[in-house]
Amino acid sequence: MKIKIIASGRNKDKHLLALQDEYLKRCKNWKVEIIETDDHLAKIPKNAFVIALDERGKELKTLELSSKVETAAAQSKEIIFLIGAADGHSEEVRKRADLLLAFGKMTMAHMLVRLVLTEQIYRLWSLSNNHPYHRE
Repeated sequence: MKIKIIASGRNKDKHLLALQDEYLKRCKNWKVEIIETDDHLAKIPKNAFVIALDERGKELKTLELSSKVETAAAQSKEIIFLIGAADGHSEEVRKRADLLLAFGKMTMAHMLVRLVLTEQIYRLWSLSNNHPYHRE
């Protein structure tokens, strides 16, 4: 599976980066790339399945998210996760998204959201590969 995380800002925290890299390293045979840019729309391939992380989005269980990602991947779509800056996404980005996803109602630093997202991607990988990491 091919996944891109398109995120605003630059993560310079070595501790967060180390944890983020650890989760991504565990996703053997999946290509997960992080692109740091403020121009999200320019980096989205036309046939991509776009998931924008947004506080007003749907709160899904991991199994529900896994189902959506697997369905998109089965249609040969690249999976794109978008993480906005402190003020969130533009309306144009929100309209382009196939799914607006919230990690909850609490406000979270967007650099911390990257870490949470990489852990969730590893969790999706574990479900897809019948690995015992995810328990429900």
